[in-house]
Amino acid sequence: MCWTSTKAEKKIANKDIEVFKIGHFRDDMFCSLFLGFYYQLNQLYSTNIHIKVGINNKIEGTQGFHSYNSSIVKLEVRPCAWYIYFRATMLDCCFISNNFIKAECIIPKGSEYYENNMGEIISNQIVIKNVIPMNRL
Repeated sequence: MCWTSTKAEKKIANKDIEVFKIGHFRDDMFCSLFLGFYYQLNQLYSTNIHIKVGINNKIEGTQGFHSYNSSIVKLEVRPCAWYIYFRATMLDCCFISNNFIKAECIIPKGSEYYENNMGEIISNQIVIKNVIPMNRL
């Protein structure tokens, strides 16, 4: 997954930020949907964020932890699918599967992050706190 935006405003979290990711749960670990990265619950993960100007001057974040802001993005479960609605653009995204899970996460206070107008966030730190199977939402 590549984070994109029309502007890149670096922010520092002044408190823990609640976000979520979508993926699978395998071998007692959360596996992210797009890149297949495995996370253990309640462990702090850190990396560098890499932001660059791409095609048509669109800003791209290719390295960092990708997540969705719970206050901007609406997650809905329908039979055999996750639907993600980006309120800012009314774009919806459908993932067809019955075994995806929602991971409730935090971006810890003091973390560096960028957020686009669709509620997608790229950060240098993340903690996976809890996972919820689709059939339990």
